[in-house]
Amino acid sequence: MQTQAPPSLRCSKRRRAAVSYVEPDLNDDVLFDSEQQEQGDDENNDDEFGKRQKKRKRAAQPKKQKQQKPFPFQSLPAELRNTIYAMVLTDPRGGVHLIAKSKSHRRIAKHCGPFMIDRPYSSNPLWIAPDGAKWDYSGDYRLSPALLATSKAIYAETAPMLYGQRFIADDGFALMAFLMLLSPERTALLRRVAMNDWVDTRSHSSTNLPAVALLRETAPHIEAFEIRTEMVNRFLSHCYRDRSPIAPVVRLARKIYRDCHPFLYAVMRARGFNAVLEVVQLAEEVWVSLTNGAQRRHQMEMDPPADGEVQRYKGLYADELRRLMTG
Repeated sequence: MQTQAPPSLRCSKRRRAAVSYVEPDLNDDVLFDSEQQEQGDDENNDDEFGKRQKKRKRAAQPKKQKQQKPFPFQSLPAELRNTIYAMVLTDPRGGVHLIAKSKSHRRIAKHCGPFMIDRPYSSNPLWIAPDGAKWDYSGDYRLSPALLATSKAIYAETAPMLYGQRFIADDGFALMAFLMLLSPERTALLRRVAMNDWVDTRSHSSTNLPAVALLRETAPHIEAFEIRTEMVNRFLSHCYRDRSPIAPVVRLARKIYRDCHPFLYAVMRARGFNAVLEVVQLAEEVWVSLTNGAQRRHQMEMDPPADGEVQRYKGLYADELRRLMTG
């Protein structure tokens, strides 16, 4: 009798996920997973009855940039640093030229080109420097004084270079607007200051005194306060009573004393009276105008003034200024 083999178990070829009948612990993780599963089922049902939804693309995350190290500027040689400072803080056009402007109902000093001061009524941008060099200043030349705010070390290196150069103010308004914004510490760093026009009208003549008085902080170290003006012609025309040749020189000394006496006394207390004569520098055109004016007043021939004649006028000016300050 043949034995029959036991019937083989038939199973479905479809793979099914394993089902576990163990009741899971009702914790937060399981609840969270079940909520996501239910939400996924709802989305699948929507796909069956509606259009197939596109998969949402994930927002591209910005790539992390490599952290760059700051440039070791302070490790550069001192000569190279000074060259960079000179390129961004100094004006190669004979100094920093300043004019008075109004901004938001305030008077400010604006950096300009020399042609706006030396040749205010000319539209030719070609300006000839005192040394004969020709410069085209049709464009702006801007400085970068914000470099001083980088660090204390850079401020200590750049502040004397910025404020130690020559500053040329168009008039007393420009000089006063510039000095009012400077602290006493920065004002003390100034070395050469010039005024291109000495305001002498009745309504504006009082501007010179407060403008020059702001230079008192510079008395111990200032090298030159230049007056570049043709104000001698006014003195010549106003000398009606005294017709002597020295009358314009006396009026010139009195004008300097009247408008600059706070600054003059500060220099004299710090360095003596001889330093006053060295610091306050009048342009050579002033002495030439004095000599020519004296010749014109006395109907003399208009010859070029001799050196001895110019020195005599300078001596008379120094004597009158000394008498006013020490008398």
